[in-house]
Amino acid sequence: MTDYKPLYGKFFSDYLKEYDFWGFCDVDLIWGNLAHFITHDVLKNYDRIYSRGHLELFRNLPKITNAVIDDYSKYHTLENTMGVSIKDIFSHSYAAHFDEGPHLQAIMSQPRTNARNYIHYDMADIKSTKKQFICINPIDNSEEAFAYFKWENGVLSGYRLDGTFKEFAYAHLQKRKMSE
Repeated sequence: MTDYKPLYGKFFSDYLKEYDFWGFCDVDLIWGNLAHFITHDVLKNYDRIYSRGHLELFRNLPKITNAVIDDYSKYHTLENTMGVSIKDIFSHSYAAHFDEGPHLQAIMSQPRTNARNYIHYDMADIKSTKKQFICINPIDNSEEAFAYFKWENGVLSGYRLDGTFKEFAYAHLQKRKMSE
């Protein structure tokens, strides 16, 4: 199902006519106050907000919404590191993670789409292989540890052992077991 998320704007276009943006998210998220991160200026100046697959928003414009369908209908062969084409993604049963991979970024960066991408990492992308809350920064693969997270009055914060904290737009609990 994840490979079809970038097509939701096209699939549900009749329901989205009155909206400025459409998007998708994973179900393993804890929301913070998105308005602290996705401000009026961000909404005004960008066509695609975030790019990690667990949350992405797209301006509801035909050139943005139709970009993936246009590429698929032309059997575009933008290839990722595994050599998988867009045609392959939509015609096989495996999960290619199209919603978070290089294909979608390549499509949104093409001159005819010319999407203005807001690519910030305001989320706590929590590593699933550790019991401790280790957040991964996908830009430089650095890690940051938090003792715990607290949600209070709509604000999600990660607290470090020294008592300092950092606010997040959301936390992604990817593949994390909640009990032993």
